[in-house]
Amino acid sequence: MTELTYAEFGAAFVHEAVTPERICAVIHGITGEAVRVGPMHAGPGGVATANAVGHIGEPSVTITGHDPLGYRVSLPAELEVDVTAAGTKHHFDVEATVWIAFTVRLAPPLSICIVPESPTYENVDVVVHPKGIQARVLARSGIAEREMRKHIARYVRERLADEVAAFSTIDLMPLMHGVASHLTGEDPGL
Repeated sequence: MTELTYAEFGAAFVHEAVTPERICAVIHGITGEAVRVGPMHAGPGGVATANAVGHIGEPSVTITGHDPLGYRVSLPAELEVDVTAAGTKHHFDVEATVWIAFTVRLAPPLSICIVPESPTYENVDVVVHPKGIQARVLARSGIAEREMRKHIARYVRERLADEVAAFSTIDLMPLMHGVASHLTGEDPGL
């Protein structure tokens, strides 16, 4: 029989308990839903206003560390953006990717904590596809890109806080007591 050290057992348990698939399940409530952002003000002095409609796609997850266990989630979003500047409407298609880091921490007495880093505009990559000549000129200013990055980050941050709250701390003590009670035939309520 091969034996594990306590440290090896603990690491194997955590890696099995918090898999990339489970991280995807934690944020699954965000994916597929309609996104509506705006009106948001953009440009110097807020001279332009923008509205965006779209959806968030399926995430992909990669492992970034083992001790502590860490993940990086790529969350894609596709948006149709209308910007009104100087009384003229401009249309854009926007492809965005939000990068979210998760760290798995352990806490006493026996809890697994899944801790996401709140994304900021720096964690959002945006590709803006202007529709029309005037929209191309506006896109060159970078106004739409900067504002979209900020608003997408804020939207995902708020949704992430809602979704992860239920899964952020997993207390294993009730599970351990239930298993022990099952093995010994004791009433777990005692």
